[in-house]
Amino acid sequence: MKYGQDTVDRVRSIMAPGNPVPGDVLSGSQRDPHRQETHDRILAGAWTDPPRAPGPGGPGGRRPRGGRARRVIAPVAAGLAVAGLVTGLTLAAGSPAPVRRPAAGALATADRGMPRFYVTLSSPGQSGRIYAQVHASQTGQVLSQVKAGFLGNGMGISADRSGRAFVIDAAAKDATHARIVLYLLRVSADGRSTTLTRLPLVLLPPGSPDVVDGIAVSPDGTKLAVALQVNQHPNVVNPRGEIVVYSLAGGPTQTWTAPGDKAVPWDPAWTGGGRYLTFVWQDQITGTQWFFTGRSQVRRLDTAAPGRDLLASQVLVTGGGPVGYIQAASAGPADAPIIAAVFQVPPTGTSGTAHMRLVALSAATGAVTQVFAHYAARYAGQVQEGTAVAGCQVLGADPAGQHTLAVCPDLARIDHGVLTPLPNDSGLIAAAW
Repeated sequence: MKYGQDTVDRVRSIMAPGNPVPGDVLSGSQRDPHRQETHDRILAGAWTDPPRAPGPGGPGGRRPRGGRARRVIAPVAAGLAVAGLVTGLTLAAGSPAPVRRPAAGALATADRGMPRFYVTLSSPGQSGRIYAQVHASQTGQVLSQVKAGFLGNGMGISADRSGRAFVIDAAAKDATHARIVLYLLRVSADGRSTTLTRLPLVLLPPGSPDVVDGIAVSPDGTKLAVALQVNQHPNVVNPRGEIVVYSLAGGPTQTWTAPGDKAVPWDPAWTGGGRYLTFVWQDQITGTQWFFTGRSQVRRLDTAAPGRDLLASQVLVTGGGPVGYIQAASAGPADAPIIAAVFQVPPTGTSGTAHMRLVALSAATGAVTQVFAHYAARYAGQVQEGTAVAGCQVLGADPAGQHTLAVCPDLARIDHGVLTPLPNDSGLIAAAW
């Protein structure tokens, strides 16, 4: 990916901090009518549901993101540690301050290392405006919010180790095919005020049919990973997956591809001290823009190994069969379970019942070891099918991989294998802590 290459050096300097943008606390539910209306509008775009083209059965029928056909509740690489902001996105190495339990009445700090805050990206109503909301991790209470770009071909967030700085990719303005840029969100110590700064790196230029499917800042803050869907023909299911790693410390940009493989990468996340990237890989895609089948996997890429072939990355788990189609996942350290959002739909027919689950997958066997949440939804036509299966997503994990944010269909956190419901944002898009 060549976008923004001429500006990547400028990422090392930051503009003056902006003023917080006040606003009323947003409320709502994953089932809120306004949220569902926005969800359906973006997912379906201006299309009517076409006649279903005949196609093979398989692990799932679901559109890759491209143009307006994208997951609305987008998975995001989160919990990727950085130590402290120095200049631009180049961050100084170091350890975060130890977590201490606050006095009675103070903002609660979660047990066993849970970050104090998580941030959600939401777009309620019809304006396309994105709001970043800071929440208390234990209760989900909204502490502050700020406007942070617009809906576009890139909507994600990546957190730093301190839990008080978040990098957001979003459209720069409310216009068709607007450029995708980066914002830096700083959160105050008590979470009740923020500053938002736009960074001088353009991930996608105006008019690009490509889609940013996730970003991740390396633990030492010297690299930015971008999962990219390249669409030469945005109205045809023929995506090409790329993972690009920008050096923010003066080194070259590295790009991994899989030539000849119709594929989409999702959810990049740094592990192994910033050497490895885990990601969801959906490839061997066949079918139409409204219905396709393919393979789904969670893979691990060694960024220090020779070669630039994404298919040379290690396969951690593979979807299909009793597991279902993997559409989002968060892989923890070492042999920790992989938290994944999976679904199953009938291989034929224009209507049916979609079954969605939020599960833990064994890193050793790939089998389902725990089911945290599950629900079923009837659909009629491919647009409704896409809307149904998009309601179960893994949004991100903390740096230790012990706490995960997810929706299925409502927002919740998973702490050491226990699911706890959280208040929902109206029009939820992404989240990180």
